[in-house]
Amino acid sequence: MLHLHHALEEVAPLGTIKLLVQDDPATLQIPDSDGSLPIHIAAREYECPDVIKYLLDLHIDSLLVADCWGDTPLHCACRAANYDVIELLLTQTYPTSPVAQGMWMGICRFNFFSIMMIKRVPATSVVSSFF
Repeated sequence: MLHLHHALEEVAPLGTIKLLVQDDPATLQIPDSDGSLPIHIAAREYECPDVIKYLLDLHIDSLLVADCWGDTPLHCACRAANYDVIELLLTQTYPTSPVAQGMWMGICRFNFFSIMMIKRVPATSVVSSFF
């Protein structure tokens, strides 16, 4: 396991994550044994979106990468019920959506999570049907 992956699993502070990434920027694109990129791990583990935003600023393409179970970072955040992270990921993925326009509270979270988690619908399909 790479140091960055381990630090993210342990919910290390942003400063630590920045040092690890600066030391080896290529680790942003290296999956762990489950196919999870650092953004997947961060979306599962962090409630505060600061680390996720930092990782996305460096590697925005990781937003739509699926792990070995077909989960994107958005799926990971939904499973962990990390609402601030979900909002950030939706805003970054779909900048013209109602979420990006500040209407997140108007979306029924239960229905959104039900679709994402129970039906295992790809994140792109769910969000485009919502918006």
